Amino acid sequence: MREAEMFLRADQAFTDAVNMIDDEQWEEMVPSTPDWSVRELVNHVALNNLSLTEGAHMTAEPGTDVLGEEPAERWTEIAEAAEELAETADETMATSLAAQTGDRLLHLWDLNGALGRSQVMDPKVVQFAYDFMLPRAYQLANSDAVGPVVPVSDDADVSAKILGLSGRDPGVSEGDIHTTLGNDRSV
Repeated sequence: MREAEMFLRADQAFTDAVNMIDDEQWEEMVPSTPDWSVRELVNHVALNNLSLTEGAHMTAEPGTDVLGEEPAERWTEIAEAAEELAETADETMATSLAAQTGDRLLHLWDLNGALGRSQVMDPKVVQFAYDFMLPRAYQLANSDAVGPVVPVSDDADVSAKILGLSGRDPGVSEGDIHTTLGNDRSV
């Protein structure tokens, strides 16, 4: 199933990024999501993975710290469980996996930007996530899930389009992300 394949690629890329976080970087702030530290961002994604694996049986409330004393190790455990689920998922999980793929992709961009890393994204995952999000653009724009749409040119590449659609400024590069935010906010 394509949704599972794209989720796995995005989740594994996020895991790779998490495994490169130095101890002192966990408390760095994430400029594209200014209310979150790196730890809080990873925790948010971990909670999303738990919602996939535990579903209606999930006991952690939104905002609960599920990472504990060893956040990278705990992330890996949670990610592995979600990836095992994705590998055996049937069509009833397709929409959830597609939505989580977009979430993973965008938060990978946030994480890498906060840590001054390359923000190059897997083009197949980007196209998949954009194709999933575009028909839901109105719904997304009227939710708390993303910031206000950041306009991009019609001829922008799909990476810029998905970032703009999600309220992120695609013109922000790794070198200036620490001083410029999308949605006309500055640090």
